[in-house]
Amino acid sequence: MLGLGLGPYLPLFVYLVAVAVVAVSFSRPIVGIATLALLLPMHGARYRMIDYPLGIHIPKLLLIAILLGGIFNRGSIFPPKPMRIPIIALCTVTYISLWVGMAMNSSVPLPFFLNAPGLTHTPFSSWLDFMHMPLLFILACATVQTKRQMQVILFFMMVAFLWNVKNFYGNVGARETTVFVDGLRFGVGGD
Repeated sequence: MLGLGLGPYLPLFVYLVAVAVVAVSFSRPIVGIATLALLLPMHGARYRMIDYPLGIHIPKLLLIAILLGGIFNRGSIFPPKPMRIPIIALCTVTYISLWVGMAMNSSVPLPFFLNAPGLTHTPFSSWLDFMHMPLLFILACATVQTKRQMQVILFFMMVAFLWNVKNFYGNVGARETTVFVDGLRFGVGGD
């Protein structure tokens, strides 16, 4: 990490900060939103937290803590009426397409059952993972109340973006790119 030799300790630090933010998000959900803005784009950093208890579920725990914090603090998390229609439409259309895909292609398993060889997730659980982004949008609309809060979230998003760009150029910048190299696929994204 930045040439200081702290790289081995970074996953533990990020994990401990994320656990603390989960606890804080019940009373201040904006802290959780800002942390997710920083943590979600960094897949490599999240992947390194798998070794810790519930480390793989940190983004989901943050979403739940933000959701409950928004309900406790504001009483409701629903966005304004004009924003509800596209979100409900997206969720409905993607859920219906889950069932249509199963009906149109017999090799697609039933949404709730693991009946395909080698399948580790149900299509329904994949749909739930896809629904994290609309939920994050709803939670951000319910949580962000001032211009300053939006600026902080945008700053964290920019930091995550620049960190990913730095890692990309560190991994690929001086390499030959005319031939595909499988080993380069996993090095980008927050490591």
